[in-house]
Order: sequence, then C-alpha cells, then structure tokens
Amino acid sequence: MLPQVTLLRTRTSDHGTEGLLYARGVRFYTMEPPDRNNQRNISSIPAGSYEVHKRWSRKYKIHYWITEIPGRTVCLIHPGNVGGDRSRGLKTHTWGCLLLGLARGTVYGQRAILSSKPAIRRFTSLMAMETFKLHIMEAGHGIS
Repeated sequence: MLPQVTLLRTRTSDHGTEGLLYARGVRFYTMEPPDRNNQRNISSIPAGSYEVHKRWSRKYKIHYWITEIPGRTVCLIHPGNVGGDRSRGLKTHTWGCLLLGLARGTVYGQRAILSSKPAIRRFTSLMAMETFKLHIMEAGHGIS
C-alpha cells in the first residue's frame, strides 16, 4: 500500500489557494494558484486523489510529479512562495503546481508561504522519494 499524504485546503482568493499538507505526522503549508476550473497553467489542482511519483528535470532536479490530473500533464511539487492570479496583476511562482513552505507570510504584498526550499528538502527526506497517494480536500473558505 502506498504512503498517504493529505492536503486540506483552507483558503482561496486571487492571491492563491492555501492549505495544510500532512505527511507522516508533519505539517507543511501549501500554495497553489486560485481555483480557475482546472484550466491549465492558471488553476489549482481539483480536489481528489492522485498518485505522486519522483521525477527529474533540469530546473528542479529530483522532485515530485502529481499524476492523473484530468486535463493536466505536468503538475509538480516544487519550491516557491506566491500563487497569485497573473491576470489580476499578482505575482506567481507556479503555473498550476503545488508549492510547499514551513510558514505563512507576505511576499510582494501578497499572501505567501515562506521557507519553501527547506520545506521541500524536509518533505523529500521524509517521503524518501517514494511514490505516494495525495488526497486533496476542501475545508471551506476562510479557515486558517
């Protein structure tokens, strides 16, 4: 049986979709783009369960790839701080991927996650680059 990881979304706005990710008893903060009906490159990942595999790229080296997302091809877990709606003039570090952090804060005057690279290192070490099942659930808007 694959290890289970849960992402509980807590807030969404033009600044992005925030959540809490629980993996092997450790909590991480998450940021994705706002919900834009699963449109490629601008939307958060739809709620559901997905298999996540290790992957290599020149940009991120070894990282995780969230597979089987309807209508999407390359959704990754990688470092970054903000997930704002570009069409509203906000900054983003994601084109539909999931960002991890160790804290919440503000960057560019936007809601953000912080300490993203240390969070990715901790998560990668914790998960030992194993394939796992990611369960994404909506908690409701405005919950912190």
